[in-house]
Amino acid sequence: MIRTASVAVRRVRRPALPPVAATWLSPRTAVESRRHYARQPSFTTPPEPAEPPSSSDAETAAQANRVSAQAERVLDSYGSPFQQTASSAYTAFRYAVFGSVFVAVSSLAAFTAAHLYVEYVALAGPRPSDDDDDPDEWATEVEGWTGSHLPNQHGGTDPRLGLWTRMAIRAAWMSQNWGSGTVAAPETLAGAASTVRGGSTAAASPFAVPSAPPRRIGDSPGSAAATVAGGPSEVGGGGVDSQAARQVHDAGWIMAERYLALALRRAQETRGISLVDSSDWEAHIEHGGVDRAAVQLEQRLAGIRARIGGRTRLYKAREGWERIYYALEASPSDPTTRKEEAEWERREKVRATRKLGDLSARIADSWQVGSDERESELERAEGWYLGGVIPLLAAVEGQSLAGRALDELVVSPAQPQPQEEPRKHVSPSSSFFGFWSRSHPPSSSSTPSRAPRPPLGSTAGAAELDHLIALLSAAPNNNNNDKNGSRTLSPATERAVLASLISLETQFARRASTAASSPTYLIDKATTPAVLLQRAQALQSAALAYAQSLAAARPLLPASVPPTTASTVESSSSSSSSSLSSITAADLSKRTSALWLSTRLAALETHLSECRLALALSERKTSTFGGGGRGKTSVPVDLADADALLLATSRAEQTSDASAALLAAIETYKDKNAKELRKVYEEPLKRIRRDADKVVEMGTGLSEVVASLLPRAKEERTTNKWFK
Repeated sequence: MIRTASVAVRRVRRPALPPVAATWLSPRTAVESRRHYARQPSFTTPPEPAEPPSSSDAETAAQANRVSAQAERVLDSYGSPFQQTASSAYTAFRYAVFGSVFVAVSSLAAFTAAHLYVEYVALAGPRPSDDDDDPDEWATEVEGWTGSHLPNQHGGTDPRLGLWTRMAIRAAWMSQNWGSGTVAAPETLAGAASTVRGGSTAAASPFAVPSAPPRRIGDSPGSAAATVAGGPSEVGGGGVDSQAARQVHDAGWIMAERYLALALRRAQETRGISLVDSSDWEAHIEHGGVDRAAVQLEQRLAGIRARIGGRTRLYKAREGWERIYYALEASPSDPTTRKEEAEWERREKVRATRKLGDLSARIADSWQVGSDERESELERAEGWYLGGVIPLLAAVEGQSLAGRALDELVVSPAQPQPQEEPRKHVSPSSSFFGFWSRSHPPSSSSTPSRAPRPPLGSTAGAAELDHLIALLSAAPNNNNNDKNGSRTLSPATERAVLASLISLETQFARRASTAASSPTYLIDKATTPAVLLQRAQALQSAALAYAQSLAAARPLLPASVPPTTASTVESSSSSSSSSLSSITAADLSKRTSALWLSTRLAALETHLSECRLALALSERKTSTFGGGGRGKTSVPVDLADADALLLATSRAEQTSDASAALLAAIETYKDKNAKELRKVYEEPLKRIRRDADKVVEMGTGLSEVVASLLPRAKEERTTNKWFK
């Protein structure tokens, strides 16, 4: 048995290792090898696949799975409702937080970007340049928003005002130029909170334009029933003119007014920047001058109020300009030590008086014709015009304002006066004269007589007008130069003076038109249409002489000198249409001044022609119908004004074309200084073109009136009735 077992074991043993391998194997390794090979062999053969389940088994398993899934859903539906609600609320809260943060960040970024754009782009002024680049000082007329006067800052807002005040100023600019984003109502009658209809008071719609109540048959136009604002006023008996008392309810302008008022109040309360109660009043008293930031804030606020209109806002705007004028008058700078400041103050005072005169005239238009309030405001307007120009011209010419020093300049009536050629004028009641009375024309030229004129009256206003005409008559002889040949008035100040003269002569002509066309106008000897026309004619002639002296001092372009033929104006138009690549910044400044003077010369010549025609026809009408048909006097008709009128109209047309060509050249000009040039000259050229178009319209209408008189003059020449 034992031998049989050993034999069996011997059968399953592996053959021994080769002799070579046995030599290097250690005894331990050999033992482990023998143990390894003594184990039963294991095979990794994959098991055979089981037989697929039968169809009955598969259906049973699927049914079991379906039952388990349905059971899970049932269990989920009976889960915790609080957990599900909390999960939904968390998801909604997360989206709300992320959305709110996104909206807030986007709004803040847009708000900051808008203010940065306005501060550094929209309100950025032109960079300071040498006098040679801007000899006529057009850069000084760029509208400032408290930061244009700073030496190290080109435009924008003044950093001294603080964060919130500067934000209010920028918001005012956005509202004025971009709007407020709300619907704006059309113009409505100022102060009309309700409309009376049928004896009941109904609330007025914010979009309604109130009209005059119906007038009964037999009511006169100036009666209480025809007055819009409740009839005649309690003081003075003057009602409100519904057309002149209207205001524009622009939501953006109204919001800009509120922002500017807020900025002005905060600047005074928090920083002491004000014209009335300034924190630097001691320095202003000692060295002179005013805070320019406060001046510009007052100017912007008064400007937006005047743009909105309405009697209340016009009064407030006038109060703002009065604060500016009195502040400049109270602390003048020393011209020897602060020459630029002194010249700026003189120019701003002239501009302030012109604005005060314009606002007073607009307030006068809001009262009914013939009322005491209207006459008082008209006299105030003329006083502001005269009070701004006379002291400046007297100081330039070395004349004293003390006592009756200026009376010596006025020629005495006893002195022989040169005879003027009789001229023909437009009737004051003509439709075109009414167009002039409703417009606000610029200024231009003609060929007036420079001979001194006799005094125009004995009233205070007439005496001041005589002084002004005498000073203007002496100005061409001085040519605005001192003994050393240097200019005593800057070009910007000269433009301000000429603008005031045009506003004043237009005011006289408008008063004459109103006095002649209104049957209820209260007329005295000092305000008859003939007297007012004589004043306007005398002032227009003197203003033309002054404007021609300014043009003669600048022989830079053919358009700067009153041309005798249209060829000179055509050469100006062709020269202006050339590319800016061939001219410098100084040439552009001179061209703009030449076009500005050409427009003012054409406008003044048109005004003078109309005034002469109106005066001649009014005298002829008086002499013809004053004696009931007896004692008719012949009024010679001279058509010399027709040639001057046609020349002025042609000059205005050429100036409009030249300014349009120059404006197009500026807009298409591509250079590193193109942006600076557009900031300075784009707005002046647009105003020049607009004013030139107005002059063309005025001249065309007046030419039609003259043409309508020509056949009648020819007919009466043949019959020898009155034409000589």
